[in-house]
Amino acid sequence: LALRPQSVAMERARNFRSSSQDRAAAYPILGNGSSAKLGWQMQDYNPAGAAGNAEAATAEKGEAMLQAAGRQLALLLAELSRLPLSTLVDRPED
Repeated sequence: LALRPQSVAMERARNFRSSSQDRAAAYPILGNGSSAKLGWQMQDYNPAGAAGNAEAATAEKGEAMLQAAGRQLALLLAELSRLPLSTLVDRPED
């Protein structure tokens, strides 16, 4: 909505409940991926292939997410620029 509102079909937005909460209650180690992680595709969490409350989406919330992601990306890039290449090793020791 923040970037291309004309591309968003809000009439199709609904609350896509994720099965991950049920899984977390039944399987505390696998659960929500807090310990062991499973490979997954979005349809594993909701048959519609989406999760979360899309009805609550707004351009303002999208803009806030973009700003937060941009700040975190800038921090990551600054940190990477300070990382000495000597911390990377070509191969294990013999």
